[in-house]
Amino acid sequence: LDLPALPRVRAAAAEPQTAGELRRSVALTLDARHEVERVAVALPRAARAPTFGPRLKAGANILAHTAMAEDRVWNGHAQSLEPDSWLAPLNLDAVRPGDPEPLLDFEESLAAFRRVCDRSRAHLESHRAGGATVGRLPWTAAHLFAHAGEMAAIGSLAGMADLDLPGETPHSAGWTGGQ
Repeated sequence: LDLPALPRVRAAAAEPQTAGELRRSVALTLDARHEVERVAVALPRAARAPTFGPRLKAGANILAHTAMAEDRVWNGHAQSLEPDSWLAPLNLDAVRPGDPEPLLDFEESLAAFRRVCDRSRAHLESHRAGGATVGRLPWTAAHLFAHAGEMAAIGSLAGMADLDLPGETPHSAGWTGGQ
């Protein structure tokens, strides 16, 4: 079967437009951060090891990747802050599919994720009224939820019970859309 090649299309970011959409996007991003941490602390010991099976990222590497992305957008780009001192030398962007993953410590990766989120929370919450990086909110929430799911899948392979992602969404629970 000879199928024509599909054109490459890059979707434009769905930038929140109204004050309600901004608040919802901030709430979803905070909930996504919550889910990443909730899954991370529930990971069994095997999923916290520096390596986890062939071709699968270890929990520490997923956490470091999400922390690096959050740090770059919400601390570096949005606030002109220096990168997290533990994350900066890792250069995770240089790792390509098939390359060996760096052997990272799970607790250090979790601590970096928490530091990055703590350092950027006030700025992120200020977006309830708008801001220069507001277009990154939907992407950030989707990125974090995706990696929470990735860690949950690895945890499941290591014997972790299903966490029913997304779980509680304390920041956006009960949202009616017009708030």
